[in-house]
Amino acid sequence: MKKRRNSYHTDIKLAVQLDILPEELYRQIPKSSMSRFKHTDYSYYYGMEYAAGLKDKLELTREFIHDKKARKIYRAYLNVRKVLIRLFVRVLKKVSFEVKRKLVFAIDKFRSIIGFEKVLKMLSVTRYRYHLWKNELKYPCRTSLLHRCFRTHPQQLSQNEVERIRELFYSPEYRGWPVYSIALHARLTGKLSASVGTWYKYIKLLKLPTFRKRRQYEKNKVGLRGEQPHVYWHADVTILKTLDNIKAYIYFVMDNFSRYILSFRVSLVLSGKIMKENLREAHERFISHNKDPIDDVLLITDGGPENCCEAVESYTQQTEVSLKQMIAGKDIVFSNSMVEAVNKVMKYRYLFHQDLANFGALQKYLEKAVQNYNCVRPHYSLKGHTPEQVLKGEFLDYAKLKAMTAQARLIRLEENRNASCGVCS
Repeated sequence: MKKRRNSYHTDIKLAVQLDILPEELYRQIPKSSMSRFKHTDYSYYYGMEYAAGLKDKLELTREFIHDKKARKIYRAYLNVRKVLIRLFVRVLKKVSFEVKRKLVFAIDKFRSIIGFEKVLKMLSVTRYRYHLWKNELKYPCRTSLLHRCFRTHPQQLSQNEVERIRELFYSPEYRGWPVYSIALHARLTGKLSASVGTWYKYIKLLKLPTFRKRRQYEKNKVGLRGEQPHVYWHADVTILKTLDNIKAYIYFVMDNFSRYILSFRVSLVLSGKIMKENLREAHERFISHNKDPIDDVLLITDGGPENCCEAVESYTQQTEVSLKQMIAGKDIVFSNSMVEAVNKVMKYRYLFHQDLANFGALQKYLEKAVQNYNCVRPHYSLKGHTPEQVLKGEFLDYAKLKAMTAQARLIRLEENRNASCGVCS
């Protein structure tokens, strides 16, 4: 019994020395339980193989707890790791001014504990990049939106180009246009040579208002697409109220392949006769006088009374008219969404941005809007071309566009290298 008691006290003393459990807790364990713990074979339990080196790990943990310098280094490592998690640092090529400030602060704080080179390696930052950021934070440029000196970083847009983005964004000429169309048209006309991504970047920095991003839904299938002009036509009617509370009906006929608005009408009534005259105008302009023979054009409409009426049916059934009417969702599985998208564009990009006092003002402005839509504004869906260019088979001169971009770059470099913000002068 004496030997057993001595062994029990020895175990308690060893456990206290290893800081496994406090002595008070060990003394609460019954001696019978301690004896069972010692003489029971736990090797058949799953996971006990990891307990082989437990004693060495406990000894290492005890030494670590009593080593103040080791704890200080480990605490610094955890703080650096916390910075990495917050900033989501992977490849630090393009980071914001605020992220640079936090990274430089973290490096300066922990370099004396972990070591300068080790901190840089953990953050994937080179010594040159660190000193570059350090100078940017120490001497921030007062005029650059990127907080970068124009002389040191001449590749950025110059002050005049940034101001030109603001002017073009608010220009009445581009009122209602999407950013993509403004950027491409400005590039084609030589007003400003900058990519669409650069436009979005500086619009965000300038805090200019943009349209709210809509939720993108997964597209189940590709809609009706023609392989050339005058394969599919779409016709529809949309409604708009003027400021004097008059309801106007706008008739559109458009080509599927080029998105070109072939003809339009504005009326105070919903009538199949007006739709017939609209189709007649489009047919005479693009089919009847065409030198090359064209097969029957499939005219896609919905089942509205202005489309499914005697006037339209009698006109499309004439032998000299190369139109074959089909009802969307009935004769074909596809919808008439192509022309409905045009209705939306004309309203939200053009008509809703104007104070149309009456029916006459609507009719007058719609002529300008359709001409702008067809011939001036580049379309993203057409890869930067206008509907008129696609309809005529014309393509952008990419060699000329590349030369204009190279020339604009040289001018930008020269202007930035001669700029002065007061800090670097």
